[in-house]
Amino acid sequence: MRLLMILLGMIVAVGLNAQPKGHQTAILAALNPALRKMSAVDLKLKALEIRIQGDWAFAVVEPTAVDGRAADGVGIGLLQRVKGKWLVREAEIGSDGLTDSVKAWRKKHPRAPATVFKTKPGLVP
Repeated sequence: MRLLMILLGMIVAVGLNAQPKGHQTAILAALNPALRKMSAVDLKLKALEIRIQGDWAFAVVEPTAVDGRAADGVGIGLLQRVKGKWLVREAEIGSDGLTDSVKAWRKKHPRAPATVFKTKPGLVP
């Protein structure tokens, strides 16, 4: 019985770290209008990486035009969940210099966990 309880606890802990599809969909839906303001075309976003820590999320996305044409660079966004809704705090599209933006966002939003910004090496240009 004790072993069963330990295994159940491990399963629950792993499940808490998983990112439910609903969060990803809500984050992309919130981020799209913010990135759209920086683009000349309507966008579709494909998540390259989304990290969620508590009520904060950092997303790296591949924007493409609704008609299928590739957009320039990647999009990034910092979001905060307030009363169950994801709100965009920062967003940017680019092909270089985005790491500098991330550094500035970390200073501007000190309550966002530093680990939420950690992504796969080379993902943010």
